[in-house]
Amino acid sequence: MGGKPGADCSENSEAKIRCNETQLQQGVNSGTLASEVIPAAYACEIAIDAAGLDVAACASSDPTTVGVDKAAGLKTESFVQKRATDGTLVFRTPIAGLTPRALTATTAGDTYVLGLPNPQSDQDPGFFLIRLTPAGDIAWQKEFYKMYAGSGAYGALAAAADGSVWVTGSTDFIAAHYDASGKELQRLTMTGGENPNWGAGQSVRILSNGDILVAGVFATPIDLGGGQLGNASDSEYSGFLARYTSSGDYLTSQVFASNSQ
Repeated sequence: MGGKPGADCSENSEAKIRCNETQLQQGVNSGTLASEVIPAAYACEIAIDAAGLDVAACASSDPTTVGVDKAAGLKTESFVQKRATDGTLVFRTPIAGLTPRALTATTAGDTYVLGLPNPQSDQDPGFFLIRLTPAGDIAWQKEFYKMYAGSGAYGALAAAADGSVWVTGSTDFIAAHYDASGKELQRLTMTGGENPNWGAGQSVRILSNGDILVAGVFATPIDLGGGQLGNASDSEYSGFLARYTSSGDYLTSQVFASNSQ
């Protein structure tokens, strides 16, 4: 992944830009970087798999634009696709009636998609978790836990080195861990003074040593394992950051922007 031939990356800003552009091609000396326009598309997610291939999930309010039969009568249709570095389409798989909310790729080449059903209830949106094989076949699709109320609800995914996946959640848990067969391995829970406790994991990361970081929000005092976060007098949402071992043991947590205004 060298710079542009003859360019000195240290000489000036223009040269630096040219070198960076070359590096973004990941060592490909020639070829076309493809672009694509999906009419009426929204809720698009993108990831890069271990081989450097582009994986995307999108929803469109015009199903015919993504090559899906409109006869099902759905207002929207979604798909997951993978492209090679030269833009060649590896696969495009419809995921009927779902709006993508999160996407991740594993080192083995599998793709996980977290999506909301469409149409959905604003009061009780239920998520679906889908695993696609490297060839784009749907290995399994299962209903996930209820998330917090509202059509704007969203979740997050993080793939572990062993091919398992972490998924954020809400209400009485903030994240769950699934293996490649769809079996739940563990769940990170919360407790508090109200029932149900209200909180939501909105981002999840896996550190190099395997520890799990979960960031999210909560509306009532909660305990993630190290004592109460927030105050009963708080009237605004607060944020949290919590750290766990790979086996789900609590390590530490912190509250942000606790607000009683």
